[in-house]
Amino acid sequence: MSVLHEYTEKSAGKIGYGTTLWVEIDDSPGNYVLIGELVEPPNVGESKSLVDFTHTLSPKKRREYKGGLVDGDEISISCTRIEPEGSPPVGDDGQERIFDLFDEDDPVLFEARSPNDVEVERFLAIVMSWNKARPINEPMRLNFTLKMAGDIDRIYNG
Repeated sequence: MSVLHEYTEKSAGKIGYGTTLWVEIDDSPGNYVLIGELVEPPNVGESKSLVDFTHTLSPKKRREYKGGLVDGDEISISCTRIEPEGSPPVGDDGQERIFDLFDEDDPVLFEARSPNDVEVERFLAIVMSWNKARPINEPMRLNFTLKMAGDIDRIYNG
């Protein structure tokens, strides 16, 4: 294989276009509703603290660490706001669910789904904050922050 051929191969990388965020419906476990038109797909992840186990006999005067507790990320979400219409108000069920969840203290299941549902991250999270942006010459936005509260299930369907 020539060097030129190696650099003309198409990339196997993917873009986040088409990523969606779903939230479980309160009275229907296992059933989810789409939150809406995401402006930026969520970054789902975890971090681990380090516990310092350094002591006076640590080898070569080097610090020693062990992994500590795992902490789920705080996830900032921005989506195009879909305002409720009519009386009683009827709008985007997923976005309205965010407001309801803010008033609850227990975590609920969310799913971040890649395009064509090839990769899904399912996680428990609590709605920590929300706000609505109403710029004059841009789409209205619903912004909210989730705090992950448990393990992430990574599901691959590809």
